[in-house]
Amino acid sequence: MPNPRTYSQGTRAARFYNSGGLCYWPGCPEPVLLYRDGRCTVLVEIAHISAATRGGPRYDPAMSDDERRSDANLILLCDEHIEW
Repeated sequence: MPNPRTYSQGTRAARFYNSGGLCYWPGCPEPVLLYRDGRCTVLVEIAHISAATRGGPRYDPAMSDDERRSDANLILLCDEHIEW
């Protein structure tokens, strides 16, 4: 059984598509992708709104792992904001 950090290709694609091309932190101008010399680099990480694991700062024991890894519980954050 996949863990709460195992995302389907469709879920990953939806997060990038719905991001508007930017980190989800309000007002952050950091792009999610950077193209340089014909190569694409991902500049963000997938983060959980409700924590993925027990003991996390926003862990909800009522959620299933499917709910934790669902598109509705995920956002993209740049390196500066991933630790918040």
